[in-house]
Amino acid sequence: MKNGHAWSRRLFAGLGGLVLTLGVLFTAQAGAQASSNPRPAASPAQQYCYHNGTFACLNAWGGGPAVNTYTGGIDRNDTNQNFNIIPNSAGGVDLQFTGAGINHNKCIGDLGNDPNVARAGLVPCFSGWGTNFHVQQNCNDHSLYTFANAHWGGFLGPVANWTNGSPFYLNKPGLGTWCFTQNFL
Repeated sequence: MKNGHAWSRRLFAGLGGLVLTLGVLFTAQAGAQASSNPRPAASPAQQYCYHNGTFACLNAWGGGPAVNTYTGGIDRNDTNQNFNIIPNSAGGVDLQFTGAGINHNKCIGDLGNDPNVARAGLVPCFSGWGTNFHVQQNCNDHSLYTFANAHWGGFLGPVANWTNGSPFYLNKPGLGTWCFTQNFL
């Protein structure tokens, strides 16, 4: 009976994914109807991590503007890992940095707000280059999410063979490859 309740963890993970998806869809629809430049509602900070044996968590090192890889997993003591999904008027979402510093409330997009740079950095939400993402559940585990970037046509993901501090990019190939967990902090 050691694993007798494994089904309940899978059920709760699946329900959590459904709640997030419905919340993003309903919030995006309400935000698009309310304003062409919606402002986010207060929500708890979240950390997004890719994991394939080694963690690759989104982190605005030193408060940004670059978004790099943190390999230490879930960290509730570092606000540089705090991000939220917020709806935008383009029918997608922006990934907003909610940590401390001068880049607080900026969103993940093209570093330096340069439309020719696919490296992830913090730029103005809703109007910065590369900030529009589509949240997808195309992973084998439906509690995981990919972030498809509308500007680049690829996915948010770390470099190959990443280490602590490696950059994230917005144009990674591989549908269903870059699957992130959502961790409430």
